[in-house]
Amino acid sequence: MGLPLLLALVLVAGVLCSRWFEHTPPFRDAAGRVVPGSIAAFEQVELGGYRQTLLIRGRSVANPVLLYLHGGPGSTELPLVRHFNAPLEDHFTVVLWEQRGAGKSYSPFLDRSTLNIEQLLGDAHELVLYLRQRFHKEKIFLVGHSWGSFLGLELARRYPELIQAYVGIGQVVSLWEGERLSMQFALQQAEAAGNAQAVAELRGLGEYPTLREGWLKGVFTQRAWLGHFGGVLYGRDGMGSLFAVERPPEFTLFDFVPFFLGSYTSLEALWPQLLRAGDFRDTAPRLLVPVYLCLGRHDYNVPFALAEDYFQRLQAPRKQLFWFESSAHMPNFEEPEKFNQLLIDRVLRESVSPGGQ
Repeated sequence: MGLPLLLALVLVAGVLCSRWFEHTPPFRDAAGRVVPGSIAAFEQVELGGYRQTLLIRGRSVANPVLLYLHGGPGSTELPLVRHFNAPLEDHFTVVLWEQRGAGKSYSPFLDRSTLNIEQLLGDAHELVLYLRQRFHKEKIFLVGHSWGSFLGLELARRYPELIQAYVGIGQVVSLWEGERLSMQFALQQAEAAGNAQAVAELRGLGEYPTLREGWLKGVFTQRAWLGHFGGVLYGRDGMGSLFAVERPPEFTLFDFVPFFLGSYTSLEALWPQLLRAGDFRDTAPRLLVPVYLCLGRHDYNVPFALAEDYFQRLQAPRKQLFWFESSAHMPNFEEPEKFNQLLIDRVLRESVSPGGQ
């Protein structure tokens, strides 16, 4: 047996064992007893005819339900949300959904034709209905980050009767226009730094964004330099430092295998669709739910200027924009204390107060 085949078998076995022994620690009181009424569980649900994974955690199932929609497409944020945003579990029943083809919901046997925007929106809608019934709630809170903010805002537009409030982080407005601005920033930074390699590689991409042959390699090249110049994480080069934090027990080293495979597969399938998806300033100028936008002041991964412009035009029963001055595209992970308190002290309290919706 050759070494590559042996390594592949070890990785497959590791991923399967990781899924078989999935575990999340229960909530315990000071005496070490499991807190009555709490929930800490991995669950499998069938959405759109495809089995998908949920991590559900909350100190009390009586608390409101918060559904978190991760970014990408296909990039699970489970270990980051668990590490940085765990305080939310004391106030919400937090549901982390590993979307079709992503993370623990990744399968090499997935029919890739089902990786389309309408199917993902259908999965999400089905999940919202399931959570309402499961936890006996009329409405749920919806949080979407990056690609997840595209899904989240579109869900809020289509099904306002199901959503208590919507929180958009690094809000997508128009991917096509956003990519144009993102490239403009990266190239300006490269030229200002006198980085000849960056300038040559970025200019070498030609028209950007594009769907011509080789577009995926172009996206990776642009994002690599964007990260280098701080447009993804403020003051840091790339994403590595985020995943260098202590991993929670729900995410093992073997989980990086489906993480990368799912990210690549989902990006390849969904990116062209997102580029053609239009502009929320035209398709969703009015929403019937409270809207909260959390924007990093230095975000050029999904450029903040478009979300700011959308917010100014948006009509909603209640809307608020929160700037994270020391963040780029990941304010919920770059400034987690501020983000967590915002959801607890503002979003939640305003929704349950007499004047809230």
